[in-house]
Amino acid sequence: MLFRSAKDKTSLNALEFRESLGLLGFVSETVFTDLLFNAFNTNKDNKISFEEYIRGLRILTRGTPEEKLAFSFRMIDINGKGYITLSEFELVMESTQRLVNYVDDITKSGPGSVEINKKTTEKLFHDMDKDGNGQVTCDEFVSSLSNQNNITLWM
Repeated sequence: MLFRSAKDKTSLNALEFRESLGLLGFVSETVFTDLLFNAFNTNKDNKISFEEYIRGLRILTRGTPEEKLAFSFRMIDINGKGYITLSEFELVMESTQRLVNYVDDITKSGPGSVEINKKTTEKLFHDMDKDGNGQVTCDEFVSSLSNQNNITLWM
């Protein structure tokens, strides 16, 4: 049971959160689960309350494409600075690639191994960085990816 009575357990730390995702097969992908934890932990207190957990699940399952993109941005914005850098974006793309390949391997439902090269990642980042300052804000991220029909349809 994730959240027991209020007296017993009112939040999840990063390890407990990662373990809760073990049912989905994500336990071995610690980078991705840590980034996901970051997005759920909206008040940045290093634990996820029941309310944060429910809010995050609602966005992931019933949120608008813009809400899901803003949630994705929070995953990438590791330190909560309000912008992402190329290195943060590369970390997420590599982690996502590993996760997609893992899921495809166990479900045999995907097209096979997915590979995102550094040049493609850099181009996508620079396309999002509208003002060219080396930082992508949430607004830049959401507006750029909202225009990508294949991404918003997938969400």
